[in-house]
Amino acid sequence: MASEVNTTPRDLKAEVRAALDAGDFKKVEALSKEITRAEVDAKKAEANARLKALGATTDKVKAIFDIVSDVIAYGNPLTDENKKALLAGMKNLGSTKALNACDGIWYVRDFGEQLSSCRLVKQAPKVKGEGKSPSAGKKFGISTEELLRLYGSEKPEGSELTYQQIYDKAVGDNSGNERYSKVRKPLLKLHGLVE
Repeated sequence: MASEVNTTPRDLKAEVRAALDAGDFKKVEALSKEITRAEVDAKKAEANARLKALGATTDKVKAIFDIVSDVIAYGNPLTDENKKALLAGMKNLGSTKALNACDGIWYVRDFGEQLSSCRLVKQAPKVKGEGKSPSAGKKFGISTEELLRLYGSEKPEGSELTYQQIYDKAVGDNSGNERYSKVRKPLLKLHGLVE
């Protein structure tokens, strides 16, 4: 196992290299597990810190949505007190950019019992896929619609139809595979994002 002094991932990785050089594969396995455990613990701690930071913001967002749902769903009048609270809450969230740390808001109101629940959502980054192509698992910052605006009038080699026409036909046929293989993938290549 790793010594008590060498607890940083860098030190542990150095010990793995030394164990590999020595041919001690049991020690390599034990150290690898320790490194993995440390990395998982660090990711959990980071996620918990983000959730904790969003806690106060969640309460503010919930208060705003509770007021809005009282007015819209129940037809309750918007009192001056609620109006002030709503405007102050919106101003506070907008000026502090508190919602920048989340990707969305999940709000549920059970109208039968008037219970509400609110959660700010942070998406995990997409994990790279196991595919063999250069683009496997990548997420591109450009939509098919944007690519069609740029290159939709061009015709692929050996085709009488433009990319836009092929896409429209595939949408009509409800063929997602055809939209990807005959439109999106070639347009990503044309745009220089894949080989």
